[in-house]
Amino acid sequence: MLANSFSAELNEHCRVLILGSMPGIVSMNEAQYYAHARNAFWPIMRSLLGMNESTELTYQQRLQRLKQQGIGLWDVYRQCYREGSLDSAIEIKTAEFNAMSELIEALPNLQCIACNGQAAGKAFKRLCKEQGITLELRGIETIILPSTSPAYAAMPFEKKLNEWQALNHFLTRES
Repeated sequence: MLANSFSAELNEHCRVLILGSMPGIVSMNEAQYYAHARNAFWPIMRSLLGMNESTELTYQQRLQRLKQQGIGLWDVYRQCYREGSLDSAIEIKTAEFNAMSELIEALPNLQCIACNGQAAGKAFKRLCKEQGITLELRGIETIILPSTSPAYAAMPFEKKLNEWQALNHFLTRES
């Protein structure tokens, strides 16, 4: 099945760009990043950003909160063939990268690219090599965080949350 990524969700104030590999089937069906009910992404963001509202925010409201905090979302791949939702099912030879170099150049405040899981991290490293991206020259750090996917059940939520708190360093400092 041909899978396509979503548009980048960010604004010009983006300090942290969180990269996934490719949305899963539930996310594609809902046209929302991290839409699977058991994906830990939105609970982690709620905790990191203190989004403890008594009512559930809509998807657009959650995206707006991320943007207000300097966080953007995108995927490493623009499209690929994959059966199911697992990163391991991505047919690498069919995968096409998003135009990351152009995006990075358009984000003057970018301080960190955080990869959501090992698959996104490996793909991003390959993308940088192929597109000639050298983040060090711009002072942009890259970190690979534990996947928030429900498929990565080996790590409990509390440990994932603890690892994702590394983003706080970039969210609290000035650009």
